[in-house]
Amino acid sequence: MGQILSIFKRCIPATRRKDTPEAVIRRHTEDFARFWLAWCKISYQASREVVIEARRRNTAEIVAHPAFRGLRDVPFYHLSYATGGGKRSHPTISSLLFWAALTDNSCVDSVYVMLEKVEARLISLREVEEVQWMSAKIRPRLIVHGCQDLTGLVLPNHDFMRIKLRGGKAVVLDLSGWQLGFKDWIYTWEDYENKYLAERDPQPLERDEESARHLRVLQSSPEALNLNHGRSQLRKMTDKQLKMFGSKVDLHARRFTD
Repeated sequence: MGQILSIFKRCIPATRRKDTPEAVIRRHTEDFARFWLAWCKISYQASREVVIEARRRNTAEIVAHPAFRGLRDVPFYHLSYATGGGKRSHPTISSLLFWAALTDNSCVDSVYVMLEKVEARLISLREVEEVQWMSAKIRPRLIVHGCQDLTGLVLPNHDFMRIKLRGGKAVVLDLSGWQLGFKDWIYTWEDYENKYLAERDPQPLERDEESARHLRVLQSSPEALNLNHGRSQLRKMTDKQLKMFGSKVDLHARRFTD
């Protein structure tokens, strides 16, 4: 009996860890992360341009640029593209760099397309109080860029979702963080703010205003039509269909190598 009780006690901490709010949110959002990466991959293939080379740039050259001061230890890769007729990226490009290329400049798009669906699911959980659209200055772990010339280049704010929990804590859902070298989609707010944000206490955006602003920027471009179509299709998807859409995505990208 004593041995059984001992085994039972050792199992309790693991059970409690699984039931943390962060773990609950992770379980309920993994298919959203897979969906967004699958969506980005389809958009990438549809563009008919493929990454043929990822060249690491000289650190001294990068940190001399006003937009990147203080990022001495952040690897910066210049991506070369070519028309490829839907072919896959160059085999020497690591999975982390490939996901960074796929999700590059997609943070606003990810929140615009996904927030409504995310909220519809999470708001029914007893742990969740609100899903917010956030935008903040960021500290990247990786930078990829398609332009050789850095003139006029700025490091823009990064958009993500913050899930406010009952009791005052919060969890971050970042569906496009791979573009910045992040290797996960769920973080505690404390972790995300301390490790990845370059500003303290950013305030949530007003979602309707931000959606309208984003569409004004895109105007009637094919990208705007594509995003609206994606959001419309996502509304109609069942949970099973959503899960199937991203079922082939590997969320665990390997560490990149030079």
